[in-house]
Amino acid sequence: MKAQEIIDKYFAGETDFSEKNLVAVNLIGADLIGINFDRANLCRSNFMLAYLNRAIFKEANLSGANLSGANLSGANLNGANLQNSNLHGVILQKANLCEVNMSLTSLLDANLVAADMRGVDLSGADLTGACLRGANLRQEKRNYIAQLRGAIAPKVDFQGANLSGADLSKINLRGANLKNANLREVNLEYADLSEANLQGALLSKVNLTGANLAGANLKGVKMPNARLTEADLSGVNLEGATMNKVKCDRAILYEANLKDVIMSGADLSRANLSRANFANAELIAVYFARANLRSADFSEANLTNAELISANIIGVNWKGAMMPDGSIHW
Repeated sequence: MKAQEIIDKYFAGETDFSEKNLVAVNLIGADLIGINFDRANLCRSNFMLAYLNRAIFKEANLSGANLSGANLSGANLNGANLQNSNLHGVILQKANLCEVNMSLTSLLDANLVAADMRGVDLSGADLTGACLRGANLRQEKRNYIAQLRGAIAPKVDFQGANLSGADLSKINLRGANLKNANLREVNLEYADLSEANLQGALLSKVNLTGANLAGANLKGVKMPNARLTEADLSGVNLEGATMNKVKCDRAILYEANLKDVIMSGADLSRANLSRANFANAELIAVYFARANLRSADFSEANLTNAELISANIIGVNWKGAMMPDGSIHW
């Protein structure tokens, strides 16, 4: 079927083009609001700058398609294949992207505000400059997990997004906005979160093993039972964070701001905490075996039952701190 035939039929009142074979169809700039391409083969099609608001693309094949600048707000793409497609500047606000294959897709500057992205596969996708405020990527069942492994998303806007249970291992989120995002049980192994804003984010049981968080803002985050083994948190701001029972063994927290942090029962063995600020921190039963605490500030901190034997404590400021044996250091 030719492009003009589709347009003529559409404006004559026919909107159902489900299961049609429309490979490489050229519909640049077409006005096709509410059209139904359910299960259609649209491989290598061109919808650049098209109006596809509330269109239906359920289980459609859009692999290699060009949707750059198109408007798909409120569209239903549940189960569609968009692998290796071009969605630069696309509008997918409030769209249904459940279980869509977007691996290797270009989503530069895309608008994904409040999109339903549960189970989406964004492995290797480029999300540079994209906005995902309020997007839903939460895990609901074992085979319904959003995949963003190795995705490129520097400075992406995930503010308030629900990413709980998603796989974001090795993702590039350098300088990204994750303020107030739900990252509960997210896999961020070896991810780049340097300079990212995670203020107020929920990070309970998150896996940040080997992640780069240097210079990130984690002020006030809640991350109990998180795993930060060998993570780089150099110069990170964790003031007022809740980090009970976190595993930070061999992590780098050089010059980190941990003022007023609550991390009772944490494992900081072999961690580099040189010049870190733990003033007024709650550090009950923290394990500091062989940790480097050189020139750190523990003034007014509560270290009751903490394990400091074998730690490097040269130059530490203990003024007003409650020591492991319950005594106050003056």
